[in-house]
Amino acid sequence: MSNIFITADLHLGHESAVTFRGFSSQTEHDETIISNWNSRVGKNDSTFILGDVVFGQKNLPLLSRLNGTKKLVMGNHDKYPIRSYLPYFTQIYGVVRYKGCILSHIPVHPGEFPRFTYNIHGHLHDKAIPDPRYICVSLEQTEYFPLLWADLVLL
Repeated sequence: MSNIFITADLHLGHESAVTFRGFSSQTEHDETIISNWNSRVGKNDSTFILGDVVFGQKNLPLLSRLNGTKKLVMGNHDKYPIRSYLPYFTQIYGVVRYKGCILSHIPVHPGEFPRFTYNIHGHLHDKAIPDPRYICVSLEQTEYFPLLWADLVLL
């Protein structure tokens, strides 16, 4: 049986992420994220990534090292042509409705909540919105691991 995971803001190849995340080098940053991912996500699992996956098109091949199938919800830093992402993702979205929730990179307007139970999002990194309907899954919020969907919806 396959599992569903969710995460956001991998920032692979992003030199500034080394500093704001407290890593000693770009290699340590990227290898930690890849190792953490692969320790949880199996080859038959699927993961929603809520934006900001890589910085620099030359870093896109790092995504092939991540276990499972990947679905991308585009973020504000996912600026390359869609065809650049296609080898690494089975689906690419602007936002997606999933099991009564709206998955987005940037938090949605609160007026959307009559239609959705939660907004699971990225973008805010180590900040949080003081409203339990918003769930930030940026890596800084999850100790740099993707979250199992079944665990997330129990929050």
